[in-house]
Amino acid sequence: MYYFKCRDLGWDCSFEHHASVKEDLLPRIRTHFHYAHRIDEIDPDMEKKIFSVVTEQ
Repeated sequence: MYYFKCRDLGWDCSFEHHASVKEDLLPRIRTHFHYAHRIDEIDPDMEKKIFSVVTEQ
């Protein structure tokens, strides 16, 4: 299982999400970024940052 915690990007945010496949995290993260952080597009640099904080357990 792969886990993403928004606070691991340095934001004061309690959002967490998990998926069995790492790439399946992105659709839900995109929605969260849009509504919670007013980020409408995840560019390649942000995607790298996101995957750099994803953990596998």
